[in-house]
Amino acid sequence: MRKILLLFTISLLLVGCSSKGTDTEDNNNSVLSDNMIEKIQETMETGDYTSPDNIFDYEVKGKYIFVLTHTLQKGIEITTFENDSNELKFVNTSKTSEATLISPTKNDGPYIIAIQPKDSDVKDVKAFGKKTKLVEFSKEYTGNFKDEIKCWIFIDNDIGKSPEKYNENEDIEYIK
Repeated sequence: MRKILLLFTISLLLVGCSSKGTDTEDNNNSVLSDNMIEKIQETMETGDYTSPDNIFDYEVKGKYIFVLTHTLQKGIEITTFENDSNELKFVNTSKTSEATLISPTKNDGPYIIAIQPKDSDVKDVKAFGKKTKLVEFSKEYTGNFKDEIKCWIFIDNDIGKSPEKYNENEDIEYIK
């Protein structure tokens, strides 16, 4: 009886601790391997991209990797790569304004918005009625000039409407 109970307990532990796998289609923000991060940084360093030193976030949705960068001159840019069987393919780099909707496809998603409110009193942001992820970082340019940046990231395959009908004033909610 003890052996059966022990075997049952071990089986439960193994099932409870096992992972579901790494199907990136279902993971909103899959974790990038160190090897993939290195490959992205090397690609950005050798190409005509913003320096890898300016990367502040990576977002993964399906086969797309969104690399978010910030510079004083350009603000926030999103460089999109397609990860096709571990081959990294450049898709595009998009400049963003306060809440620019970006997608590597025309109408199929995924969609990403890097929301950087002009109002410093904003405490949270919703996009299309859904939660966003806050990323905060600071950049020191000189000894006495430091930039504190708050950026809310929204990424999803479905925004509930065609991208042409996106309206920043209706679809983004700033919470103070």
